[in-house]
Amino acid sequence: MIGGTARVVWFVHGPDERCLYWSVVQAKAAFPAETTFHVFGDGLTGGLSESAKEWLKAVGVEYRETQWDRGGNLNGLAAVDGILMSMFGVAKDRSDVIWKLDADTLVGDPGVLLDWFADPNLTGAGLRCPWAAGWWGISYALRAG
Repeated sequence: MIGGTARVVWFVHGPDERCLYWSVVQAKAAFPAETTFHVFGDGLTGGLSESAKEWLKAVGVEYRETQWDRGGNLNGLAAVDGILMSMFGVAKDRSDVIWKLDADTLVGDPGVLLDWFADPNLTGAGLRCPWAAGWWGISYALRAG
């Protein structure tokens, strides 16, 4: 459908951990089976709780801690560089599409973005929608190549 594999990432710090559970559950139910899932905790502020890390591992979500300055909540040049390096770091192929979800974003149907990325010339897209569109929250995606 998109020519590569969908890879879904979250960048989470302290307060976001409360929302992450439902975002992960919804995304894992909505995206195709071959999709991989990755959570990046803020290693400079201690990362996620041990119970959250254990749960992520149990449901097949890779957890990594970042060591770059997030500028608070993903603000500033160092944060943008870190986000892009982390996103492209999970790609295995230039045709992979990496989705960045907020911890409070719920995905009911990723179909619209999957359909957009069927076009091999599309390199990025963003979506901010009400639930009626199959999403609630903010998301963007980039093609690895």
